[in-house]
Amino acid sequence: MSDSTDSVLLADRVRLLYKQIPTLHYGALIVAVVTVIVLWGTVPRHLLIGWAALFLLLSGMRLLLVRRFFSRERDDADVLRWRHQTTLVGVFSGSLFGFGGALFVSYADPYQVIFIIVLIFGAVGSAIVAQSAYPPAYATFAFFAVVPFGVSLMLRSETALMWIGALTLVYLLSQFGHGRHLSRMVSEWVRVRSENADLVERLREENQRAEQAVVAKSRFLASASHDLRQPLHALELFVEAQGQEQLAPPAEQLRRRMGASVSALGELINGLLDVSKLEADTVEAAPRPLALAPLFERLKAELGPRAEAAGLRLRLGAGRYWVVSDPQHLERILRNLLDNALKYTRQGAILVVCRRRGDRLAIEVRDTGVGIDPAAQANIFQEFFQAHNPERDSAKGLGLGLAIVKGLADRLGHELEVDSRPGAGSVFRLLLPRSAPGDVPQSAPLVSTGPRGLRVVVVDDDAAIRAGLESVLSGWGCRVAGYESARECIEDAARGWSPDVLLVDFRLREGRTGDADVSALRAFFKRPLPAFVITGETAPEPLRRIAAAGLRVLHKPLQPARLRAALATVAAPH
Repeated sequence: MSDSTDSVLLADRVRLLYKQIPTLHYGALIVAVVTVIVLWGTVPRHLLIGWAALFLLLSGMRLLLVRRFFSRERDDADVLRWRHQTTLVGVFSGSLFGFGGALFVSYADPYQVIFIIVLIFGAVGSAIVAQSAYPPAYATFAFFAVVPFGVSLMLRSETALMWIGALTLVYLLSQFGHGRHLSRMVSEWVRVRSENADLVERLREENQRAEQAVVAKSRFLASASHDLRQPLHALELFVEAQGQEQLAPPAEQLRRRMGASVSALGELINGLLDVSKLEADTVEAAPRPLALAPLFERLKAELGPRAEAAGLRLRLGAGRYWVVSDPQHLERILRNLLDNALKYTRQGAILVVCRRRGDRLAIEVRDTGVGIDPAAQANIFQEFFQAHNPERDSAKGLGLGLAIVKGLADRLGHELEVDSRPGAGSVFRLLLPRSAPGDVPQSAPLVSTGPRGLRVVVVDDDAAIRAGLESVLSGWGCRVAGYESARECIEDAARGWSPDVLLVDFRLREGRTGDADVSALRAFFKRPLPAFVITGETAPEPLRRIAAAGLRVLHKPLQPARLRAALATVAAPH
């Protein structure tokens, strides 16, 4: 490939990088607010405020840089001159994390050390999504974010801190590998696009270039979903396991703040990945007749405890209605609508009712919440729009839930309506085709005491996730056995250990998949054991394969409440 062609491809990648930079601004605001809240009172205030001011100033300068870059049409040579600014920004922003962590951390407080590590690791993991189009920008950020803090830990006299410091550097090397892999994906996409001279010529027009960049970013995010969800899945489990221990009030408060930070990061990444799939039109639907009652039971088991804790009544009435829809997408739509209602309802009730409308069925999610101003109703399905969250409180979400609802409803061909008045609550109405009743599989009775007493087999080749699941399940009163493979479980079970339920990861070593391991375990125990496949996959083919095996899916990062609700559908052991 000639030098001229290389320059064209590099210029396109730099343009792609600048298009993705604004996404970092939202994460920067969340990071600054969470850091100040968590460290307030443990770090000198002038240092903390100064750090936050520098952080926000740098975020504003980054947005100004993007605005200047797109202020006029630029040829390839001019674009290439702008690539060095991104590397310089990476040095400064990474240094704020790395040197700030080393300056703020109290090495005598292990929870504060963990918080700083989660903060830095989350920032580095998020940056790989937005900056891998141009590796020097990501590499400089990651290096200066991790190395100063890691070295400061290694220089401590405590052996544990030295090992933690060494592991942070190992994490940096692994992220460099991920960044290199993702950069190759972006480069390959740019190369394929440029091979067609006519397409390259048309892409010189700004509108078409912007459209193609959005598609590339979305496909890139969707393909990276498993790697992005995996560490968050482990963090969710460890935070939940730590919550089962008796901690001093300050430590417990810090743990809750850490949990809130991890949940906010998980919600952001999940939302961005789902929106990206919708934008890239990679969401596939398989509508079929389905009964609403089992779906409503799962949602009630999952969200009921949350509503009860908030002092709200949650009622779901499915009757005997059947509809035609994609089960997974319909469940996601209703879960998002209920989650939205729980966030904005302070007292009263949330009701889900079904009403006939000719040959269609209207599923209505009604709440007694704050309501929505008529002027804002046209915008509530836009990404990052929140009518009642101008302060961008992460506890109220990030404004992606209703955008995903709208995108999935359009993909399924279901009409979506909203009726709301300020102070009088809201009604979200989903219209979908009715179906004649069919055979409904008999579900196992719910366990009134939760999963206590269940014998659970966990199959996962990731030792950290396996340990996290074992800790959480043991804290719930389950008897747990973790294995790397079905073969290892069978060897152990030959000595008399028999499970009640299986939790199996989808991606396993040596090219194995979770559905195959479930089949092997069911054949060995000679009974159809209840089984859940835990996965970060979002591509249609793996999900179809899991559904074809008759298995339920639990998506990463897996919130403990969702896992507990899933286990509640398993029959209690005799």
